[in-house]
Amino acid sequence: MTKPGLGYILARPTIIAARKKGVSICQHLEGCESDPRKRGKRDRIIQKLKEAGTFQECQAVCEIGAGTGMFLEKVLELAHPSQYEVYETATDWVRYLKKAYSGNAECKFLFYQADGHTLKETKSETCNLVHAHGVFVYLPLLTTLDYIAEAIRICRPGGKIVFDCLPDTSFDLETIKAWQVSQWRFPVIIPDKLFRNWLAAHNLRIVSEFSEILGASVSNYFILQK
Repeated sequence: MTKPGLGYILARPTIIAARKKGVSICQHLEGCESDPRKRGKRDRIIQKLKEAGTFQECQAVCEIGAGTGMFLEKVLELAHPSQYEVYETATDWVRYLKKAYSGNAECKFLFYQADGHTLKETKSETCNLVHAHGVFVYLPLLTTLDYIAEAIRICRPGGKIVFDCLPDTSFDLETIKAWQVSQWRFPVIIPDKLFRNWLAAHNLRIVSEFSEILGASVSNYFILQK
């Protein structure tokens, strides 16, 4: 599956650059951002998840689009899961993640080639946490709903589902102008009212939500409980 939009991050040059600096991949990428508000973004998101109790009783985790592993490394540190499943379309980052984490003695890692809309390798009601970051912001609405429906299927009762998206309530004429003058063309805007009705119809409780900078504006994070 080809990543839509501009700015896809290649694994090899990114890993080499981070190693030369002696920093993590997350620190390297955030340090390259021209907008200072984007520095520390990953840790701010993780802190919000921690405050919502996302990492409590979190033995099994599934991440959609783990990519560079920047969220994986923090979830591993804070949740101490015994199993972590990864769905990723970028084969170069899958190779890196396998090399970096497959030998972990405390957590079993399972890496799956993502098909772009399902989590078919994962059994129903087996995960305490299903999360995705910067993924649903560029997928078509129905594909996003497919993924969330799959997240509901594999999530245990009481488990958490976490992701960010771009609701229409966070867009106005000034926001659109900011995106138009930027280099990015990936945003897929979701009708907020319809989306919330869909979540309610699937018996998902909104534990918390917050906004975080993304591209030329912000995305909206949802922490949901099944």
